[in-house]
Amino acid sequence: MDFKEKSISRKRFIKKALLAVLTIEVFWLLGRFFGFHKGKKRTDKLFDAGSIQSFEKGKFYFYRSQGFCLYCLDDGGFLAMDLKCTHLGCKVNFDRESQRFICPCHSSAFNAMGEVLSSPAYRPLDLYVVMLEDNRLKVDLSKAVKRSDFNIKQIFYHS
Repeated sequence: MDFKEKSISRKRFIKKALLAVLTIEVFWLLGRFFGFHKGKKRTDKLFDAGSIQSFEKGKFYFYRSQGFCLYCLDDGGFLAMDLKCTHLGCKVNFDRESQRFICPCHSSAFNAMGEVLSSPAYRPLDLYVVMLEDNRLKVDLSKAVKRSDFNIKQIFYHS
């Protein structure tokens, strides 16, 4: 028997490799579009901030490793704000004296509700959804909610 050595040209190999990568990417995008990845992601990103009784009104609670701040308002409502500046994504710092979030990169400033006080940021800090489960505050970190302004409906109130 005569076996001929099969060789593949570089051009043909690259075409096949690109086709394989594109096929994988298309299936991944279709899975995201139809929601096959949503269930797993949500449970992985549901952060337990603590018992509802452990939060004092009018205080800020920082979860820097998670990248957000939980603000317990004077009226008992809660806002979970992303600590990334909406200008270029630098981590903002909180100035307790002025009750402002300040971006160290370009000096954007935000008030306690995350609204822009000084540019170059053009929109408020992003929010995360807050919920109550078994008397514990949970923050859904799976996706930050972009906003154009502050609205009272963004505050989470428990019954």
